[in-house]
Amino acid sequence: PLLLGMDVQLYLGSLLDPQQERRQQAEALLHDASLRAGFGLALTCVTADPRVELHLRQMASVLLKKYVKEHWKSFGKDFVSPEVNPQEKDEIKNRLLPLLADNHSKIRTTVAMVISNIAYWEWPEEWPSFLNSMIGAIRSSNTNLVLGAIKVLEVFATPENFTEETVSLLVQTLFPHLQEIYLSQNTIWVQTKILGIITSSLSYLVMVDKSETKQMRKALAQILPQWLSEAARLLHQTEAAPLKANWSVKVAALQLTTLVFQDFPALAKEYLKVLVPQAWASLVRSLPVYNEGYINCDANSSEVEEGQEDETEYFDSFVSELLSFFLVLLETERSRLRTLLADQLPNLCYFLIAFMSLTTSQVILFLDDPNEFVAEEEEEEFVSNNFSVRSAAWQLLETAVEAFKDKGLNALLSAVSRTFQDAENLRATQNPSWWKRREAGLQALGIVLRQMKEEGILGLDVGALLSSVLTCDIEARDLPYLRGRALWLASRFSEQLLSSEYSRHFLHAAVSSLHSSTDPLPVKISACCAISNFCSTKPDIARWCVNDIIEGLCRLLRETSERVLHHILDTFILSLKAKQTWEAEQLQRVVGGLLESWQKSWADPLLADQLRECFEQLAEYSESLPLLVSLLLPRLTSILSTPNSLYSGVVDTAIQLLTVLLKRSEGAMAEQIVRQTFGQLTNIVLSLDEATLVASGTLALSLSVEKAAPLLSNFFIDETSAPSLLLRVGERLMVPSLNESFAVNAGFFLEKLLLHLFSSVQQILPQLLHAVILRLLSAESSSLIMGLLEFCGLLAHSDAEMFVKLVGAIHLPPHPEKGERVALYELLSLWTKWNHSLPSSFGLKIGTVGLALLTQVNSEILRSMRFVGNDSSFDAPRLVDFRVRVVEVLLDVYKSKGQNEEDLLNYMGGASEEDEEDEGDEEDDELELAEGSSPFAPAEDYEKYFENEDEDSLLFDNKAAVSDIAIQSHPVFSVDVKVYIHDFVKRVVSSDVMTGLLPKHQELARKLLE
Repeated sequence: PLLLGMDVQLYLGSLLDPQQERRQQAEALLHDASLRAGFGLALTCVTADPRVELHLRQMASVLLKKYVKEHWKSFGKDFVSPEVNPQEKDEIKNRLLPLLADNHSKIRTTVAMVISNIAYWEWPEEWPSFLNSMIGAIRSSNTNLVLGAIKVLEVFATPENFTEETVSLLVQTLFPHLQEIYLSQNTIWVQTKILGIITSSLSYLVMVDKSETKQMRKALAQILPQWLSEAARLLHQTEAAPLKANWSVKVAALQLTTLVFQDFPALAKEYLKVLVPQAWASLVRSLPVYNEGYINCDANSSEVEEGQEDETEYFDSFVSELLSFFLVLLETERSRLRTLLADQLPNLCYFLIAFMSLTTSQVILFLDDPNEFVAEEEEEEFVSNNFSVRSAAWQLLETAVEAFKDKGLNALLSAVSRTFQDAENLRATQNPSWWKRREAGLQALGIVLRQMKEEGILGLDVGALLSSVLTCDIEARDLPYLRGRALWLASRFSEQLLSSEYSRHFLHAAVSSLHSSTDPLPVKISACCAISNFCSTKPDIARWCVNDIIEGLCRLLRETSERVLHHILDTFILSLKAKQTWEAEQLQRVVGGLLESWQKSWADPLLADQLRECFEQLAEYSESLPLLVSLLLPRLTSILSTPNSLYSGVVDTAIQLLTVLLKRSEGAMAEQIVRQTFGQLTNIVLSLDEATLVASGTLALSLSVEKAAPLLSNFFIDETSAPSLLLRVGERLMVPSLNESFAVNAGFFLEKLLLHLFSSVQQILPQLLHAVILRLLSAESSSLIMGLLEFCGLLAHSDAEMFVKLVGAIHLPPHPEKGERVALYELLSLWTKWNHSLPSSFGLKIGTVGLALLTQVNSEILRSMRFVGNDSSFDAPRLVDFRVRVVEVLLDVYKSKGQNEEDLLNYMGGASEEDEEDEGDEEDDELELAEGSSPFAPAEDYEKYFENEDEDSLLFDNKAAVSDIAIQSHPVFSVDVKVYIHDFVKRVVSSDVMTGLLPKHQELARKLLE
């Protein structure tokens, strides 16, 4: 081992060689050595040798940790052969234990982790002396050894190192020793670490439910009360200033106490009457200390003496843990806590508001990094990621008000009034931090008003209260944070609680903040939130100053970071909705600012969605669209021309923005867009292997076909016609091996080709239909299946007989399990299964009418087929002929269009005499399509099935707004499905069809035939 240790030391040194070849050679030698016996012991020797340079010892210890993880036990999940032999294991452990006393903390830490990992594998069976060794080390007078042993137990007492078998044994054997050591130690950091080890162990004990065993309950009943007594003793201590107290151990004691009350309430109940008064007294005593050291101090006095930083931090943590303790009690001991705190509820609310005051360090932090302000202001962040004293007090205050209902609201109102009076008293004494108390009071008032709003409590004139409270704060120009909080409060309750006069006043103040050269960015963020709320709740009031809002937001876009940008863009979206007319110069500034923001944060998907919403809103105004296209299109074509060299999210956003322009444009403008982007889009869809880009590009190409089909019919890219390129796109999307996420918009794309470039599609229709059916049969995505079925429905409607012949001529390869397949049967099985799920109104109509038309085709093959009907079991499928199957499907569509079957039958059974007369007239109507009708029959062929304009119709909506003129003019678009199915049933349902139907369908069919 000594020789190998020297070799390993040499290899480790070579890892730092400047020449790459030597480094690679050293890595290979170390890997080879790791596969030989003695390598772990060699690493241990290098780690333990004080003559070796420190950085090499550290490298050896890190490699040893990895070696133990991979080679110690053959059943480990990360095991790499060979396993360390037993003799070497014992030698490694014997040499590691003294290293816990090493003079270098980094060596001690890594060695502690190695020992902890070994203990995970071997304690208690193979290494029964492990805990005794650690306990003996902690009792040592050698400070380094104590540090090392404590670190071992810290690492070991974590959930990932516990098993259900070891956790209870650890609690019963280790906890009594830890308590003895805790009481015998005067060193605060050792006591703190011991409390942390106990808390960590108990938290895992709860997870594995070992606390439910009789033996464990007995052990915990003996151990936990002693720690709760210690927590009460620590809380009883009174200190004058944070830097003279042992706050770290108090934090650890509170964390342990909170866990016990949360997870072992039965063992903690008798200590409630002791600990709650102590915790309350600690909260009261902490406030003046917190005020002096955190809220009222200036920036310079907040600096502390060297070596005291941790204690200052721990006081802050102590207050947070104290608040968390009360929060847990509210959740677990609410009824008993009501009794204990009944007389103190107003005081509790008062103290919590005081703790919600901004600290000096927070004000400085928010100025330096507005992102921190955003995190603090978001309520979701309050609860989880940013648990400061301020946010902890906010959460406890909200919970207390909810827990104590009316008493809580009254107590909070009283506390808010008291807080405002405190602020005025501090202001009279010229205390520069007076505004912080008032700002906290306004934030607490927001809790009151929201609670009243949610519960419909109208006990006071809230509008008058807000107006009187906030008017002076809005004008506090030299106190921007106070003004920002006033804006926040006013805007949150603008709809219900403020008159138009005051709303206008507050909105003007918010807009002025956007344009201010002195307001800090956090206050401008508050102004943005206020403007957003006003735009949502009182758009008429927001509209009178919308130009100033937009100008201020444009300025703000240039000043902000990514996280803050989201808030500004949210406000932008809402303000754009209030804007009605645009001037060219202003629109240029807006588009320029949005594009500049996009350039700042290319990779942010949320930002991309917000930008798309902004541009969608801008594109709503037809008078601004030409200028918007002229400003945006050059940037988009620049991005789309080099998709391989850019981040895919940028290209996808560019395609989405192009889609926005295509949706809104018509005529010459649409042709201009298509002319400049068609080649780029086809290149993206045909050549890239990024599913998102291909799907987005397919959608954009679909709109290009819809908007500029005449142009594309004679358009060429590098001597290749546009229709040929589009058909190549269709071919690629139909390849069964292509992942379905690429083809999510394929059905929509093919539908556009069929509607707008039918002559081009007609030339390759047999091949295209063959590819569509192969794609359908392998598809799993519902959106892809339904899109392709809608395409098939369009084809069937154009010429049902030809459709049957084309599909019938397709030969499918055998299924590996089911054998031979018939294309027509497979397609119609899918179609009848999915028809009722077709998502769009037009899709459902085309699918329903298409199936009905197919029943009229004179096809021997079709008549011979048997399909699986409704309510079939896997073992005994119910087989029916095609007509019966289609009737079932159409009756299901009829039924689904009503509110439910019972309502439908009641509606039909309760028809008036006049209605029955109308129905009698309809019985004579039949669907008669002219022989050899064109692919898209004239609308007059369907006149009697057009949607009626009766707004009281129970069953069917009026026709949906569809932008595609080809769909609007399609005869099926205006079909009233109710009338169509009604006539279809009368025409098709004979006695033999009726016999094949299920009873529920027979009943509905009879109703339709009556």
